[in-house]
Amino acid sequence: MTVTGIAPPVPEPYVDRRRIAEHLGLSVATVDRLVADGMPSVTFGLRTRRFKRSPVDAWLNARAR
Repeated sequence: MTVTGIAPPVPEPYVDRRRIAEHLGLSVATVDRLVADGMPSVTFGLRTRRFKRSPVDAWLNARAR
């Protein structure tokens, strides 16, 4: 806690393909297709791809318009 008694915000965690697919109600294969279309994600190393939910949600909402 800070001096004001308000805890600092917790950063949004990264989630893997399976969890972002569950969050969106989609298959992992569909998530892979959306990544190919530009869905925001971060790659760690050569093969580890992770997502933050809020940028993914914003990207999908922008595409729906």
